[in-house]
Amino acid sequence: MSEQGSAHDAEQGVNEEHLLMLGKMLVGIAHELNTPIGVVSSVCDSLHRCQVKLRAIADKPEIGAEDLQEMRSILDRMDSGQPVLGAGLDRVTALVRELRQSARNDVDPEIGPVSLIETLEGDLLLLHFQLKQGVTVERRFEAEPQVIGRSVVIGQVFLNLLRNAIQAIDGSGTITLTVQQTDTEAVVTVADDGPGIQADVLDQLFNCAVTTKCPETGTGIGLVNCQKVLEKMGGRITAANGPHGGAVFTVSLPLA
Repeated sequence: MSEQGSAHDAEQGVNEEHLLMLGKMLVGIAHELNTPIGVVSSVCDSLHRCQVKLRAIADKPEIGAEDLQEMRSILDRMDSGQPVLGAGLDRVTALVRELRQSARNDVDPEIGPVSLIETLEGDLLLLHFQLKQGVTVERRFEAEPQVIGRSVVIGQVFLNLLRNAIQAIDGSGTITLTVQQTDTEAVVTVADDGPGIQADVLDQLFNCAVTTKCPETGTGIGLVNCQKVLEKMGGRITAANGPHGGAVFTVSLPLA
């Protein structure tokens, strides 16, 4: 084979590898943007329905005391949706910024102190409308640690874990979110009282092709991405079944 032919084959191989990496990145982008975009869409739909109801009341020839009470209730719902909408838009903006920085070799994504409690509360706000009726979140914040990492990435890790916990619960149940701190790291556990993780899946849970969800709700890449980004920040993640059932995910991150 000529040198020109070898160079062409090498260039073609590089292009194919680049396309494969680009495809994986696009799948990851779609997966990570899905929740905040869904939040924005849900809140916009809720605000639209509130506006329709307010207009119907305003078009009445006479507005009574019951109408005023309903208007106040509608306005309260609109007020409660505004912070959720803001959080969703902020997360989309942060994700796009993170992706742009990651795509540029000359720019290192910012790593610095991250408030773990603020990040978790932001995730819970984003999941406000996804929490099923009867599913509660029990906060056990025994510390308020600052950790080293990238805020949007850490937020996405726990967003994935909390969303998985919500989907694992059939009917009513509890998600227990625990934050503890040692001399060197912060430890967060996300535990649900769902059916737990099957034994044959548990050992392979962080493999690319493994998912415990149906095709409509799972992609099999969320936990893999969580593990990879945590390792880059000096953290780690483990999975187990709780002593009384349900899945337990434990995330450790170095203190700032």
